[in-house]
Amino acid sequence: MPGFELAALLTGLALGLIAVGWVLHWLWSIAMPRDAIRDAELTRIATDLDRTEAERDEARDAFADIERRMASERTETDDRLAAMQRIVDGAVEGREAQLTADLREARLDAETAMAGLRSARQRIMDLEDALEQRGVRED
Repeated sequence: MPGFELAALLTGLALGLIAVGWVLHWLWSIAMPRDAIRDAELTRIATDLDRTEAERDEARDAFADIERRMASERTETDDRLAAMQRIVDGAVEGREAQLTADLREARLDAETAMAGLRSARQRIMDLEDALEQRGVRED
């Protein structure tokens, strides 16, 4: 067999095998549809996606619930703080009024004492002058 015939035979045999392989592949794809495999995988992926979306929605709802509770607690805390502030302000104002009254009373007492002291000094000076005019001064 000359070389040309051998090359032609091998080429024909290779082309025949390629054709047979293609036909077998085509038959395989008909017998085992990839769509069924893809459908099963897509169904699994869709199920996972649905489950994940449901978990996300639950997490969002839980987060919103926590935010509402925190806002409510913050409002309650602010109200309690305002009430405590009013109590403290009232106590401070009451104590301030009491201290102001005590200070006013102490000032009046001091002014009265100073007036009494001034009066006593004046009286002493008058008595000293009277004694001096009589000539009986003691040192």
